[in-house]
Amino acid sequence: MRARLEHVRKYARIIVPVAILAIALIYLISISGARRAALRASGTIEAQQVTLASERGGLVIEVLVNEGDLVEEGQALVRFDDALLQTQRRQAAAALVQAEASRDLLAMGGAPNRRGAAVAGATIELLAAQQALQSVLDNQNLTAGVALERIGQAELAIRNAENQLATLEFGTDQADIDAARASVVLAADRLDKARENYAPYENKSEDNVIRASLLAAVAEAESLYDAALRRYNNLTGTATDYDLHLAQAALEKARAQLELARADRTELLEGPDPDALALAQARLEAAQAQLALADGTPSPEELAIADAQVEAAAAALAALDVQIEKAVVRAPAAGTVLYRAVEPGEVATPGAPLVTLADLTRLTLTVYLPEDLYGAVNLGQEVTVSVDSFPDEEFVATVIRIADEAEFTPRNVQTVEGRKTTVFAIELSLAEHGGMLKPGMPADVDFED
Repeated sequence: MRARLEHVRKYARIIVPVAILAIALIYLISISGARRAALRASGTIEAQQVTLASERGGLVIEVLVNEGDLVEEGQALVRFDDALLQTQRRQAAAALVQAEASRDLLAMGGAPNRRGAAVAGATIELLAAQQALQSVLDNQNLTAGVALERIGQAELAIRNAENQLATLEFGTDQADIDAARASVVLAADRLDKARENYAPYENKSEDNVIRASLLAAVAEAESLYDAALRRYNNLTGTATDYDLHLAQAALEKARAQLELARADRTELLEGPDPDALALAQARLEAAQAQLALADGTPSPEELAIADAQVEAAAAALAALDVQIEKAVVRAPAAGTVLYRAVEPGEVATPGAPLVTLADLTRLTLTVYLPEDLYGAVNLGQEVTVSVDSFPDEEFVATVIRIADEAEFTPRNVQTVEGRKTTVFAIELSLAEHGGMLKPGMPADVDFED
């Protein structure tokens, strides 16, 4: 009996440590597997966006791109009315010719028969310079009025965006839906009547006043019908997370436009554009000096002044060439047009958003991993990305940045527990995606193969 007990004890000393080691190994494997399984994160796809504006503003005569168009670096996007600048340039070119002629006349001793012509030319240039200065002052008043109008438009856009967001978040009363449907019916009836009234005149000459009036009524009725139908569809549709994201973005954009319009208004109230005003005043002073020079007796000092006037006239011409070039807004780099915020016929203030570009071939995605998991991620690591829009597709992304510092409240946190977690930002670069991925799409990242 004792021998048997000794035998059992001998094997127990071997089996128990082995069993403990096996249990510990199983536990470690299960913990490691749990961590690997949990190495997933979510974020929102982003693209570097550039919002283009004009330094000078004015009347938009042509918008050369539409949303979704691909553009090349340097491509013209928006053209402003430069008729006044072109006229001023012709005047400046004539002023340069006149200044050169006056200088040459002085250099030849100022023949009496030529002096009279020089005085007449200098007088004409003086009148043109005075008109140019007055145009700068008048244009400042017009632009200030336009800025005030843009403030009203931005405030209206904010109210509309807030109403749209509230509708998506909290739903719509049946009374609003009924009213919207009634508006569609009334608008459709108005459109039918407008088309019936226009039908007898459809084949009339385009110069026929009655035909033109009825055609304008049809266009207005179509616009009202489209707006009523769009509102009805919005009220009866089902909001998705993407719709809410777009509505929130529209509200933020409207608020930014309001701030910009107010800033433009404040700046314009301080007076005319300093550069344009200085240019007009310099031209006026040059014209006054040119008239005095043409009507006097030449001297070495007057010849030096004539040379300076030629230089000033050439500089004024070059400055107008720069202003004319600024009347065309060009793409700073190749990309895709995301937003088109202006239409031909509108008056845009300086700095007002016109077109927003983005390079959709270089999309990024930022996700956040807990402190105990981010160490499993390496720079250059390839991961798998999936989006709700294409559930059967998998996309490849590469880790391009791991945050150097932890943070407690990432911008896309969704839960109370998440806000209490120390996390690290992981930025990913999305590979070729065939144009299926767009900025604003929510995406899930799997860091395991």
